[in-house]
Amino acid sequence: MLDKLFIKKILKNGKPEPKTKWFGEPNLGSFYDKKEINAVIKVLKESQHWSVGFGPNPKEVKIFENNFAKYCGTKHAIAVSNNGDGFDMVLNTLNLKPNDEIIAPALNFKAWHMVLLRYKCKCIFVDIDPKTLNIDVNDLEKKITKKTKAILPVHLTGLSCDMDAIDELAKIYSKKNRNKIYVIYDSARATGGNYKDKKIGTGGYCEIFSFHTAKPMTTLGEGGMITTNSDQLAYELYQMRSYGGEEMWGMNYRMSKVQAAFGIEQIKKLDKSNHMRIENSRRRDKNLRDCEQFIIPEDASYSNNIYYMYPLMLSSKYGEVQRDKLVKLLEKKYGIICSVPKFINTRWKHIKKNFGVPKLKYTKFVTDRLLCPIMHSQINEEQENYISSALIDSANKIK
Repeated sequence: MLDKLFIKKILKNGKPEPKTKWFGEPNLGSFYDKKEINAVIKVLKESQHWSVGFGPNPKEVKIFENNFAKYCGTKHAIAVSNNGDGFDMVLNTLNLKPNDEIIAPALNFKAWHMVLLRYKCKCIFVDIDPKTLNIDVNDLEKKITKKTKAILPVHLTGLSCDMDAIDELAKIYSKKNRNKIYVIYDSARATGGNYKDKKIGTGGYCEIFSFHTAKPMTTLGEGGMITTNSDQLAYELYQMRSYGGEEMWGMNYRMSKVQAAFGIEQIKKLDKSNHMRIENSRRRDKNLRDCEQFIIPEDASYSNNIYYMYPLMLSSKYGEVQRDKLVKLLEKKYGIICSVPKFINTRWKHIKKNFGVPKLKYTKFVTDRLLCPIMHSQINEEQENYISSALIDSANKIK
């Protein structure tokens, strides 16, 4: 842990570069350089001609899909406009009925739940494991009924769910209830992460990634990818993303060739970027380890966290009031803006109105105490020492 004199000296010297505020989530896929820029310029110059790819499946998109599928070790990768649209597409293949039940955590962004509202499904909320912040498998089993149509696990901060356990439960209860249960993973924040000895991307019915500007890699601000080993699902998704082809319903869910060209270069940097973020998180762990106000994140036995976000929790003697004071102090005094994942049922009125507020013991405990200070692959040692010092100094001021 950083000693008091060192912390005082670090903070006295002022904030190191960058001079702007630091946000709790990364930007532009952690980093990019001239290779992405040149790839985009090349595509723009070629795109004056229709024959080189303004159609539904330009060569750059196909190359990007093939490269991503190979990287993840999956049979198919379907590039789409964004993660939320990808989820909409996959749900459309399930022929959902109003009384069908979809199991999902309440600690996530609202995009997927907004899609569920459109299908008028019943959302059954499952609690989380307070150590991993992912779905609690024991609570999940309690929530499965004969009406369960799908399970939507989330790799929340870059640490994968226990995918084998979840997939096995779906298999067991599909057979027991004579009703197929689909597992659809939200992998938006875990691109490039591992589960056991393989890359995330091969689990369940499918996995859906996000290439939004604040994710581990990006395709120029927006974009997504669906990975699956199902030939039938892949066929339907390929048709659906371009107005359904000649056979089925669809819309424009396509990714542009400019985005794909950027993504091709981003994949090449992904492992390095994730490794750098993991190394930075280890440095922060060491700096904060002896600070009694904090509970530092832990890896799971089956997976290492890529630390898309650094999930830092206040100890049990503190609560939401102290957490919010700490977050405000960090921003006002040190220019550090923390991402604060919240219980979606209390954060957004329309979610609360349609789904209610479930009683989830550990979700409530975590969301009252969780804050995610910036974790980025490009943070250097001087900057990390400043961030850690600010966290410790601020924590010592809360009561």
